Amino acid sequence: KNNSFTVASLISSVNRDGYAATVDPDGSATLTFDFVREEIRIPVRFSLGPDYLSATILGDRIEEYGPNRLATVSLMPYFGAGGSETEGALLVPDGSGALIRFNNGKTAAREFGDMVYGSELAIQRPFLTYPSRQIHLPVFGILQGDATFLAVIHQSAAASSIRAFVSGKYTSYNNAFSEFIYRVTGSVRLPMKNWSQRTIQMLSGTAVSSPYEVRYYPVPDRPDYLGLADRYATYLAEEMGVSPSSALGESSAYLDLYCTVRRPKSILGIPTRVTEALSSFDGIRSLLGEMEGTSLDGATVRLLGWADGGLYGRFNTSARADRAPGGEAALKTLLVEAADRGVAIYPAADLTNVYEGGGGFNRFRDSAKNLTRIPALQYAYQLNLLIYDYDVRPWYLTAPDRYGRHFSRFLQNFRSRASAGSAGLAILGAGSLCYSDFAKGGILRDRAVGFYQDAFAQAEGTPLMFDKANAYAFPFASHLVDVPTDSSHYDITDEAVPFYQAALRTLLPMGSEPLNLAANPDRQFLRCLEYGVHPAFAWTTGDPADLKDTRLNGVFAPDARLWLDQATAWVQAYREAMAGTEGTPIVEHGQVAPSCFRTRYGNGTVIFVNYSDQDVRVGDRVVPALGYRKEAEG
Repeated sequence: KNNSFTVASLISSVNRDGYAATVDPDGSATLTFDFVREEIRIPVRFSLGPDYLSATILGDRIEEYGPNRLATVSLMPYFGAGGSETEGALLVPDGSGALIRFNNGKTAAREFGDMVYGSELAIQRPFLTYPSRQIHLPVFGILQGDATFLAVIHQSAAASSIRAFVSGKYTSYNNAFSEFIYRVTGSVRLPMKNWSQRTIQMLSGTAVSSPYEVRYYPVPDRPDYLGLADRYATYLAEEMGVSPSSALGESSAYLDLYCTVRRPKSILGIPTRVTEALSSFDGIRSLLGEMEGTSLDGATVRLLGWADGGLYGRFNTSARADRAPGGEAALKTLLVEAADRGVAIYPAADLTNVYEGGGGFNRFRDSAKNLTRIPALQYAYQLNLLIYDYDVRPWYLTAPDRYGRHFSRFLQNFRSRASAGSAGLAILGAGSLCYSDFAKGGILRDRAVGFYQDAFAQAEGTPLMFDKANAYAFPFASHLVDVPTDSSHYDITDEAVPFYQAALRTLLPMGSEPLNLAANPDRQFLRCLEYGVHPAFAWTTGDPADLKDTRLNGVFAPDARLWLDQATAWVQAYREAMAGTEGTPIVEHGQVAPSCFRTRYGNGTVIFVNYSDQDVRVGDRVVPALGYRKEAEG
């Protein structure tokens, strides 16, 4: 009947004699919940690891023996919950991370609930409900004294969401938990005979068949979010094989340089699209020359739109340099000179978003399909109205199981062309976007991760850079850029925290979101000091007016020469303030006064940052307005 409803295991299974338990030969216990009226049977296996409790929904053994279909399963939703008189907090991985204090009284606020690795892009979304940050880490935590624990979604993380709410919202408990998305639901708009549209809810025919495992790690010795971050760093190293990058300490800053963009143009009255240069390869060489001997010397550079077809142009697997910024010969000269100057250049490749055809891409064969099995078109949104922006051409997504073959072809050509002289390769899309393909015989999100990781593994020997990276990309990364430095600031949350940065500081070098594109660049620089991420900038060396009426229309103030002096000053200040902290953990962080925060790093360096427009006194020290103060502890 296309109606959704929720049932509880105690009332609908246990109390109806639908519950059974068995002890497996390996010592684990399998609890089977038979929801008798709903005619759905769900087995859950519990086991103990060396320092964790494992709870696994056995997806391949779920039975639907009646007309009802299972959509989601909330796994242990009240495990570790805090009561209405308890002190504590919930950690949710919203952007950089956020805390929800127990009993904060925000019962009228919407509960926290987002999909791990972002929303399902193969589902139509006629409008955005709210602009938000993405969940990049499949974790959550409950901070409650010696009952503190970190929960890590160990298997099928992409097929999950994380939810949290406070006492008084639904019950008297404060709780955070994960939800297993067994089948994807979504709305579909169908055209009617009277030219109107009808919206219906649909359920994916394909269900997740892999196990869904969550591991709960007690962290009683350090019951704060930095203790949880430290435990997650250990998990990344031991369970995911993330080893400290050799690039730690090598970069002074990160630069995004836009080489080209596609622009609509009329030629002899015929509308077409052309590739226009924003930064020539020779112009970039000149910029690097101006940076020599400054604090920006040795910056890590990402080239965007360098390949044939331009940025937002033809799907490119040839790895041939576009002629507009100078072509193959000019690119090779740039890479050779950059290497001589100690500048690492990472040309960027996007084989996930398909804006124009070419490169062997067929939209019927290679694109991800929506629930009606037609290509899942992607739209830009008007941020003031949160609806489709029809002035921007929609685009396609490469089906996850087709990504590897296109990446393999690109990588082979990349290594044989002028770009072979680069320091590595920057991956766009695949490290940050995870989605299903609902084509007949297609795949769901949980399997998409495996296809991406198989593709990344092909690049062994070529250092990879990822932007807005999800956790599944960490084992293959040498650099992370555009990392989240804030949360979504949902009404239910109380404060943003640097959980993402604290978990990764000892493993991978990180670059911030571009300072010159921030609403307040000075505050963004202070956030770099507070969170311990390198400053980043997004520039062009040509005329900024060339960005008008393109997809880069929202890239404000990108003129490299106008920012060079200020960027040099910021990076110099960052290097002096953060000297010796690279690769060391954040061992203490918190608010010490209104708009003033204190961060202590593993080498003893203490940084105070003040986001207010007035000086702030902390003890016997003064932190200047919109400034910082460094101290060294023994």
